[in-house]
Amino acid sequence: MKRLALIIGCPGDRVVLQGVPKDVNNIALFLSSPNGGSWKKDEIVISAPTTAREVVAIVAQARQLRPEYGFIYFSGHGGINERNGRTVIEIKTGEEVYADSITISGKELAIFDTCRSYFSPTVPILEARSFAERQDALELDTSEVFNTAVSSCENGRIELYSSSPREASNDTREGGLFTVKLLQRATGISTASDYPEKIDCATAFAAAKQAVEAEKRDQHPSMEGSIRRRIFFPFAIGIRSIRLRKQFLHG
Repeated sequence: MKRLALIIGCPGDRVVLQGVPKDVNNIALFLSSPNGGSWKKDEIVISAPTTAREVVAIVAQARQLRPEYGFIYFSGHGGINERNGRTVIEIKTGEEVYADSITISGKELAIFDTCRSYFSPTVPILEARSFAERQDALELDTSEVFNTAVSSCENGRIELYSSSPREASNDTREGGLFTVKLLQRATGISTASDYPEKIDCATAFAAAKQAVEAEKRDQHPSMEGSIRRRIFFPFAIGIRSIRLRKQFLHG
């Protein structure tokens, strides 16, 4: 299966978000690890665009590769256009792109760690039309398990937002609160339990949402998009289950 991860980090220029570079690095490290599906370096594109047009170009290039499965991640400032209710990501002041236009594949998981407060745009917002240094895959390659799980899923796009409309998203020294909790919970399930091999994005999201809301009562992560489905896209792989199965098969 041809898959592609597009990771975009924009710390901003008015109020610089110190956790954005950490989010970008942590997401890339997670994907490249057995827990995240053993994504290879050539399957991960990391970008720090400075203009909206750069984002449009990056998305266009990713689409040309025709991935069968896409993973999109954004960390940075954002909001909701009060004129049409669409979530917007901010590259820098006056440079914005609609989040739902950043799409590269028919099967897709998109994660946006950004605020979703309402604002009135003063300039037109562009539509996106037309990493890791460590590789754990040598230890345990889970890419085949991950790809098989994706193959069983229906087409569609699932979006995970760090907050609900009208809310801000909290940042921490380790990165965005939602991203931190999402990776912590997914990795914990993957490595410390007998959970089946595929840990889907709904399971990982529910665990992260609970952790975020326990810490910040004013932030409520939201899962949106094509969520009325039989099978959710994988987010993590239960490597403990895989190791136990291999031990059993090989005595």
